[in-house]
Amino acid sequence: MVGRVAWRWLGVVWLSLTAWAAPAPVELDGEALLKDVDLLEQAVRALHPGLYRYLSEEELNHSLSQLRSELARGASQTDTFLALARWSAQLQCGHTYPNFWNQDEAVQAQLFDQHLSLPFTFRLQQGQMVIDQLALADSGLQQGDRVQLINQMPLTVVWSALLPLMAADGANQAARWQQLELSGYGRYEPFDVYFPLLFGAEQYRLQLVDGRQVTVAGMSREDRQAQLAPQPEVWALSFPHPQTALLRLSSFTTWNFDFDWRAFLNRAFTEISQSDAEHLVLDIRGNGGGTTEVVEVLLRYLIQQPVQLTPWQQRLRFSSVPDTLLPHLSSWQDDWRQLGQQAEPGDDGYYILPPTLGPMLTPNPNRFAGRISLLVDGANRSATLLLAQQLKQWGRATLVGRTTGGNLRGINGGQILFLRLPNSGLELDLPLIGYFGPDTAENDGLAPDIRVAASMPGEADGDLAAALAATDEAGL
Repeated sequence: MVGRVAWRWLGVVWLSLTAWAAPAPVELDGEALLKDVDLLEQAVRALHPGLYRYLSEEELNHSLSQLRSELARGASQTDTFLALARWSAQLQCGHTYPNFWNQDEAVQAQLFDQHLSLPFTFRLQQGQMVIDQLALADSGLQQGDRVQLINQMPLTVVWSALLPLMAADGANQAARWQQLELSGYGRYEPFDVYFPLLFGAEQYRLQLVDGRQVTVAGMSREDRQAQLAPQPEVWALSFPHPQTALLRLSSFTTWNFDFDWRAFLNRAFTEISQSDAEHLVLDIRGNGGGTTEVVEVLLRYLIQQPVQLTPWQQRLRFSSVPDTLLPHLSSWQDDWRQLGQQAEPGDDGYYILPPTLGPMLTPNPNRFAGRISLLVDGANRSATLLLAQQLKQWGRATLVGRTTGGNLRGINGGQILFLRLPNSGLELDLPLIGYFGPDTAENDGLAPDIRVAASMPGEADGDLAAALAATDEAGL
């Protein structure tokens, strides 16, 4: 929950705002909300494979008791959504949260689409908000300005309210901070959703680190994006140095692509092989994952001999889904209904899926044989964490940048169910497969071989510079 200091500041800010025409809240009955919590508890206890990765039974019971206390007297749909986000974040699972994209259209319209946000995008550096792109002309702001206060409120208070809402795996704080950066290109980004719900206003009075004070009008996401530079291509190949190829892959969500990604990779590696490039910089910063099929195809261009992917142990909490839950569950496909049929009972209430070796990958004839640098950051989880782990394990790439997202102890995912809570009208993503690494692994993401502070707006790309410098030192 938001701490007392944060709530005190919320009150101060609210009273100091110019009249903000907030959408009329949808009020929900307390008794009905408690029934939703009962359904939520039944579902996570029956299905969630990572429920006890980081929580004890006592801690789980306490979190559910807090959630019930928060909703027992009734709450608005907005406050219920925030309470659900705070509760699910306590599970420390990057795939368990009220998914913005999976909410009903009416919920999206009410909670996400009527609010004004900041008229600029930003990066974060040690908790400081560094302005990147501006959507207002003659605002008095410029790229690189650092914001200290928003409507008289210190940013430490903003982060103390928003960080507990971020879904991430285990103790990986880098992944939580990464989510709070604002690119301005996504329809729904965590800051754009949560900040207006807690601190929304028609105007934002900013105090900058250099002492200047600037007041700017809030903007809709659509109006702001229309003023930003065109969004970079999802995948792109360039040659920043005569002997270096830079392959930028910002997403593996191929179902959203408007191009043939397999053909793109074939063309890219053909062009690389026909060039003088001896060094490949593979840039996956900001890539939160997607399909592992991309990883398997991509790795074939990077390996020199047949290799096998190293799988984590896969665990379920169920052999069959309880009938009482079925009316409230859905997914992209129906194969989750048979998921537990081949699982065998294991320890501590788990069902273990049969151990399977990862696919054997053979090198692509068009493979790259030179040195590889992999640029990583806190966004990398799921499929991109798998890519980074395998390349590091095989000694095939030097990781440059910052600690990845995800967790070396494993993650939950594979199959995702959409749990719909009937009385609040809200949805929660619920992963079904637990991927378990060694218990002795560090409770964090994958650390880079060369750690580089994130470059701020207006600065040169420090990660790329470090990758090039390491190659020069190696004499390549």
